Amino acid sequence: MIASKFIKIIPLILGLGCICANAQYHETNRLVGLHFSPNQETYGGLTAPPVYTGAEAIFGDSGGPEGSMTIVGDGGGWLLDFVATDVEGSNAPFWQWAWQGGSFGPTNKSAEGYMALSLRRATQGGKKNTPIVRLQPAYGRNVPHPSDPYTNANFASDAQAAAQLMKDSVRYYVIGNEVNIRGENHRFSSASGGLNLYDDLYDSTPEAYAQTYLAVREALSLITVGSAGRPVALMQPVSTHLAGVEASMDGNEFLWRQIRSANAVDPTKVDGFAIHAYAQPGGTNAGVDGFMDSITEQLSILGQLGQADKPVFLTEFNKDMPNATEQVIGAAFVQQAYQRLAAWNAASGGILSGLPNQNIVGTAWFVYPSAGGAVTDGWNRYSLEYWKNQIASPTPANSVWYAFQAAALTHNPAGIAGGGATWPVAAQWWRDDFNGSGLDHSLDMPAWSDAVANGGSFQIAGGKIAFKGNGNQYGSSDIKTRGAVFGDFTLETEFVFTDASKAAASSPEANFDLRLREGSAGYSLTFFTSPSPANPGHIILRRTGVWSTVGSFDVAVPGGINTTDTFRVRVVAVGDNLSIQAYKNGAVTSVMDWNVNDPTGPKVGSIRVGSYALAQVDVDHIVVGGPSWDFTTNSSIGCEAMTY
Repeated sequence: MIASKFIKIIPLILGLGCICANAQYHETNRLVGLHFSPNQETYGGLTAPPVYTGAEAIFGDSGGPEGSMTIVGDGGGWLLDFVATDVEGSNAPFWQWAWQGGSFGPTNKSAEGYMALSLRRATQGGKKNTPIVRLQPAYGRNVPHPSDPYTNANFASDAQAAAQLMKDSVRYYVIGNEVNIRGENHRFSSASGGLNLYDDLYDSTPEAYAQTYLAVREALSLITVGSAGRPVALMQPVSTHLAGVEASMDGNEFLWRQIRSANAVDPTKVDGFAIHAYAQPGGTNAGVDGFMDSITEQLSILGQLGQADKPVFLTEFNKDMPNATEQVIGAAFVQQAYQRLAAWNAASGGILSGLPNQNIVGTAWFVYPSAGGAVTDGWNRYSLEYWKNQIASPTPANSVWYAFQAAALTHNPAGIAGGGATWPVAAQWWRDDFNGSGLDHSLDMPAWSDAVANGGSFQIAGGKIAFKGNGNQYGSSDIKTRGAVFGDFTLETEFVFTDASKAAASSPEANFDLRLREGSAGYSLTFFTSPSPANPGHIILRRTGVWSTVGSFDVAVPGGINTTDTFRVRVVAVGDNLSIQAYKNGAVTSVMDWNVNDPTGPKVGSIRVGSYALAQVDVDHIVVGGPSWDFTTNSSIGCEAMTY
């Protein structure tokens, strides 16, 4: 989700009451949470005692009504909000500041301002809410560009000052937001009237973000610890978009690389993670299946990179609800989502059999507040508050607000911090011998999604999966891993060209394709059969999507690729390097043995196999292991150390 500014109506009268300073921090034991809580400056102003708001109502606190001081404390959850640190000039309005300024008086970084008071009022006075604060220089800015007058050092220093003011209210800080989204990265453009302007877009990198994160995290660790305890700096959540118009890089690719870069400095300097995931539009079970796949893909990255023992927060999730029909689906989604998250936290083996599940500690539905009276205003199509009053006779079945409240009232517990285990580097992770009656769609690996096009099909029988063109010119079919992505790994597969012919006389080519690290980009190891008009009898390593050859990795197979030919392929992928070998018809000598060094290539993604315009190819098995697995040892998965 691309961040957008909320326009807040700020009353000039701040109120006559007071909020007790140094009140004790409370950490909620609930899973539910909201992104942007109801405005806290109402009912007497920010310095008045806390009052019952829509957040308490939707979390199931039995006090109330709204505006009263009757807070029972039997409901609670997480509340995520935003604090800007580069507050000079017009970079950020004062209601995004942690320190004093604007209507609160002259700028003073040692005195509490709007957000510090707002967060305190939202979480104290008997409330059982816990804040999470997202820190950025300003909206649309995350990683200071090398030419910016506001530097990493400035960001770190100001983040420290903000955290010092909130030391009794806030423990968890998200450092940045969706840095792979182009609209989230503005750099210094010019100075005007003594103000620095940040109007030019640029694409930041995962490596640059890691340096920013580490600088801010170090600064936060040096504050005087308050009742909230030592600050926990969460790495920024990536957008789940693939690279394109909105995103400069796939979310999974960015996440992998930002962690690898931080790990190269010191993996213990990473405190935890924020992630985002959303209902899959038109997806099964109200979009929950795709939502969970997105979460487990990101957790699979953490597991492979040795960060499965760190806390993870789902700081943004929702269902797009542009109309009443979609809003009803949203009501089903939010209840099922919390059921699935709670079940995930309580189970093990969700990605790899034998390994515990890394928990989701808390969540934040984006968003709670409404803005204006139309669904097209602000973020209303996602807003719980907006939809609360749009449905006659609302119930959890037809209203997303009441559905969320019903989920809160189940009191699903917060997840534990971490709970997962590092994926073992020298063990087999999973194997599929295709010996069932159908394709495995279960959450734990092997788990697949499938696609057929232009009359192609696949069939599982006799311990193999057959991909068929069925006489159609462009007939194709494939299967792709779901719910996990793979960066550094080993892979072996064996397949036979049962009929190496073109699917149809008019087919422009005939091939079998093994794709690695696939997202918007990827590697395609393509076997063109000898009857193929294009590249007959060749094995070529290509870039997925653009189909250009990687380097000079193109070989003519001795004797060609014909009907009944069997191939065994072994791949070792580690960082910039891929080792690929292919053996034909049981030979001990490979027909190709490639060592690929590709610094600019993808580092993580899905695994896909399938055929295009080919009569038939049968895959016997696919097996995947850690990057040091020896292809033969069928050792059980355990929790062994992984060093990068």
